[in-house]
Amino acid sequence: VKGLAFDQSGNLYGTQYYEDKICKITPDGTVTTYGSNLGGPRYLTFKSATVNQLGNDLRLPSIWAINLDGSGETFITTGREPRASRDGHWLAFWRENDPLTNQFSLWLRDLPAGQENRWLTRSNRFVGYDWQRDNTNLIFAVDGLFWQIGASTPPVAFPLATDTQQGAPAVNPADGRVALQVIYPGSTGIYLAPSNLTTRQNLSLNILSP
Repeated sequence: VKGLAFDQSGNLYGTQYYEDKICKITPDGTVTTYGSNLGGPRYLTFKSATVNQLGNDLRLPSIWAINLDGSGETFITTGREPRASRDGHWLAFWRENDPLTNQFSLWLRDLPAGQENRWLTRSNRFVGYDWQRDNTNLIFAVDGLFWQIGASTPPVAFPLATDTQQGAPAVNPADGRVALQVIYPGSTGIYLAPSNLTTRQNLSLNILSP
């Protein structure tokens, strides 16, 4: 499962990577899948179809906004894996080889103002992030740890033990709990952690993780 996200009722959604399906997990653990062969949903990021002979994308990935009815595509910026705060004010995303080769930068964009700033730069790729309930702090995963960062505050690591196979945090807007993934060769599955990420519990669901 990839691309975890909660709705306002506490239902958890994810894309089943190898089967190209969308799954829904209710608070009581019921799993429902939708569609098949969906072609690998990619959040709000649309990549150019221009590739070289090695299959590498030759253009920068871009972030777009669309209306709920699918109309009105609007270009926002270049970047990957956008996450808008639930109040619609902030957009988090990352860029590769930024500012230098083999560096990865997390960016923060003020959507109403149209202004963006480089938020944080690391030597390793970010493995997912989501906004906390206050819409001003972001939880992100990198180097096997989960971190919190604010618009004007430095990153602080959560106490959850390091695991290089864990990532993709999703915050439940109903109670602040955090869903996360552990991928192979770790103890694969979807886990649930309290809002302060002190511990994690495997939900023991029959869902494949890449």
